[in-house]
Amino acid sequence: MRKVDYLCAQQMHPLTRRFYFRMFFSKKLLTICIWIVLGRSLFPEVAYSAVSTGELDKIDCSFTLDTQHPHAGENFSVTLVCDHKPDPYTTDLKCAGLDIVSISHNTSPNKYVYTYHLHARKAGTYDIALNLSFCNVPYPITPIHLTVGQANTPWVAIAVVILPLLLYLYSRIHVYRNRKKKLPEYALKTGRIRIRSVKAICHYFIIPIVLLSIPFLTGMYMLITHFRNNPLVPNTLIIGLMVVPSCLAVMTAIMLYRKLYFKKIPTKLSVTEIYKIITELGAREQWTCTHSGTDYYACRTNPEKRQSVLGEQIFIVFDQRRIWVNSICDPHKFSFGSMFGRTKRNIRLIRRGIRKWGG
Repeated sequence: MRKVDYLCAQQMHPLTRRFYFRMFFSKKLLTICIWIVLGRSLFPEVAYSAVSTGELDKIDCSFTLDTQHPHAGENFSVTLVCDHKPDPYTTDLKCAGLDIVSISHNTSPNKYVYTYHLHARKAGTYDIALNLSFCNVPYPITPIHLTVGQANTPWVAIAVVILPLLLYLYSRIHVYRNRKKKLPEYALKTGRIRIRSVKAICHYFIIPIVLLSIPFLTGMYMLITHFRNNPLVPNTLIIGLMVVPSCLAVMTAIMLYRKLYFKKIPTKLSVTEIYKIITELGAREQWTCTHSGTDYYACRTNPEKRQSVLGEQIFIVFDQRRIWVNSICDPHKFSFGSMFGRTKRNIRLIRRGIRKWGG
């Protein structure tokens, strides 16, 4: 120790020396020193959490768009991938005019993936940006300039809306062309029963028209949203509501259309003899005659139960050396007779009677 320092120490007041001594060896100061040493050894990332601007070059991040040409009404994704974990809340996306559908986060060793699912309601140009930072140090990342095109034309919706209208127009034209033809003439020419527009609607109402109403209403809703510049996203459920009922309706309509065809039964019996068979069957099965002539015969069945639900019509057209027979559900009753095999049963009864009387 130098002489000057020694003299200063000798001249220091005893109370002053005691104060410095107690402060140096105090418990608080000792505790602080211990915590500093332990903190640096146990939590090095806390002790050395600061990232300098020069160290940002060691961090690698990418900000990409999954599709180059999104359209209005469609969902698309933007992905952020970093090899270091960004600061909290700095991964919040800024996308004015776009809807954030969902956000997913996936973490793996040295890889942090943030996926943003977005939805564009209208066509236009949008900017997608992030205020990314690491340890409070801003990380410059290039924003995405996005151009959203016009919504694709919903051809499926247009098809399911036009289909019922075309079927109705076809039925109206068909009925108009054959409005003056009588049942025997029409049956011998086409081999089918002629039913007018009202009866046709009743004949096809139970399944096809009800099924077609589902895609028709769904397609109308899609077209309304499309023309309002807020198109509906055609996901799997919506496509199913339009395609599946339409296919089922067309298949059912074809089956019901085939039921209009007559069955040809060859016979050598005269019209008078055939009427005897019909009279016997009608009395036993409780048929009500609606037309009896030398050209054709028509009647309705009267089941004992549920008369307002079950019921069929039977038509017999007389031809040379053969008859044309058919039975359909009664259009006036919205009946379900064909579902229980009653229409086929009526044709089978007439065929058996003709064979029995004809030998």
